[in-house]
Amino acid sequence: LGVRLLYGKLDFYPAFLILLLAPEYYQPLRQLGAKFHTATGAKSATDAIASWLQDSVAGSAIPAAASAINPRTDSKVVTMPAQPGGISLEFRAVDFAYHAEQPVLQALSLKIPAGQHVALTGPSGGGKTTLAALVLGFLSPQAGTVLIDNQDLADIPPDQLNGWIAYMPQYPRLFADSLWNNLTLGQPAAEETEVLNLLDELGLAGLVQQLPQGLQTRVGQGGQPLSGGQVQRLGLARALLQHAPLLILDEPTSALDPDTETCIHATLERRLGQTTLLTIAHRLTTIQQSDRIIYLEHGRIVEDGSHTQLLAHNGLYSRLMQIAEVDP
Repeated sequence: LGVRLLYGKLDFYPAFLILLLAPEYYQPLRQLGAKFHTATGAKSATDAIASWLQDSVAGSAIPAAASAINPRTDSKVVTMPAQPGGISLEFRAVDFAYHAEQPVLQALSLKIPAGQHVALTGPSGGGKTTLAALVLGFLSPQAGTVLIDNQDLADIPPDQLNGWIAYMPQYPRLFADSLWNNLTLGQPAAEETEVLNLLDELGLAGLVQQLPQGLQTRVGQGGQPLSGGQVQRLGLARALLQHAPLLILDEPTSALDPDTETCIHATLERRLGQTTLLTIAHRLTTIQQSDRIIYLEHGRIVEDGSHTQLLAHNGLYSRLMQIAEVDP
């Protein structure tokens, strides 16, 4: 193009127009690779969502494609334990890997009695979140068995499993709806008095009073314009309102200041009672509240015991705590 301009074979304005349009013409081709990978990831996510929704329809058959992702069926009827309180968890020689060459959990065996409060800690990538995802039924073990209340999780229908477990992710999701509907998503029959009392315990009474329509005030997608700490506490309130015998918390105090964190721990101690609690945490104060601490590394249980026992052992957990105390 430059040579043709130089020798007068092409006028300036047509050449300028070509320079403007040529990048736009080739842009779809340049983006094709990125779009292909995005579409591949979207298909995988869609398959998982379709599987979960299909499993949630009572009495429906589970297609083969969905069963490959999550092979739980509703062929058996299981019942909630008659005694009040929490339910037990057990992992028997569980293996799991997202990629065959990189195992996340390796022959992991673990028993958690009913009513015990257990903290999972350790370096990132150790398998803590994967362990929780297996209990929730989001993933299925590639070897071994997960049991809830001595019943194989694969035999528990999804709708019943959902009634047994309350889950708070590290970043709770609030939807573009009223605060009330967001809080009672898992417990539509909740009483307003109960909700207000819980919010007061979590230090959110002032927030509700400031909102123009109280609990009926609509929030935006993701909880806008609320702060991260407020969204996290609202997510915890939603989980506690379900009164499930098993509560799973993923970094429940990561966005909170020390004073608010102390308030949260006091609320959990008052309200959980004999509920079985599984907490993924790195904060020293959150871990110390647990009856038992499991230190996971490379998909294996490296240390198991109370806070005092593991400190006395002077192993990996002890070093982690020393770093946590020094790091502001």
